[in-house]
Amino acid sequence: MRGQAATCIDLALLFASCLEFVGIYPVLFLIEGHAFPGYWRSDKAWWRMKQFHFDATAMPGAGQATPAMPAAAAMTSGQSEGWMFDGVGNLVELLRYVQEGSLVPFESTFVAAQRGFYGSLEEGSSRLHPDTFDAMVDIQSARGANVTPLPLFDKFE
Repeated sequence: MRGQAATCIDLALLFASCLEFVGIYPVLFLIEGHAFPGYWRSDKAWWRMKQFHFDATAMPGAGQATPAMPAAAAMTSGQSEGWMFDGVGNLVELLRYVQEGSLVPFESTFVAAQRGFYGSLEEGSSRLHPDTFDAMVDIQSARGANVTPLPLFDKFE
């Protein structure tokens, strides 16, 4: 803060932390060479996301009858955690939430550069495309899976 400099991941984590602190469900979008935050507009939208199921063709054993998966285990091939949504199959589903206004990506570097919140919203949405999308991390789901932040140690005690 003293140097008035931050990387995209610094800003994404700062915004996500602030959102989580005030009870808004944050996410982190990871794209090729960049990161930015987002948030679920309501707990109802977040719960709906927890219930989504992916296209069976993206699942191991495609074409076989698949039983309903528990929400925490929703995954595509290669996805190992219920709070990490990676791959194009997940992006397609996540974009549905963005288009309906339930999931809001925003470009935190635009906010820090005083380019305005609405510009930040437009830029965040425009950055989500299959060529560069890596993953979305859902912080609330991670907390439910006992992923916790590192403790802060006060060096001045």
